Amino acid sequence: MSAKKVSDVIFEDTGIQMSESSILCDVRDGQAGESPKKMGQNGTIPPLIFSNLAGAFDDHICINQLNGKSGENVQKNWQHGCTKLLISSL
Repeated sequence: MSAKKVSDVIFEDTGIQMSESSILCDVRDGQAGESPKKMGQNGTIPPLIFSNLAGAFDDHICINQLNGKSGENVQKNWQHGCTKLLISSL
């Protein structure tokens, strides 16, 4: 099937217009049928540190819920602390 036909099928199914050159590049790179890659640089956090951080975050959320402090589990309260922790772990 040509890239033009694939583009037409995608547009008919989803209403999203993909260029033929994007389709050809994705096929050439072996990414046909996969979800689009996130734009930007790949993360530099080692998997072990990320796993430990996620586990600690999960434990803290559970502790706050058990203590009736679920209001402290909002992003604005966590964003600064997580950024500071990530920067210090690198």
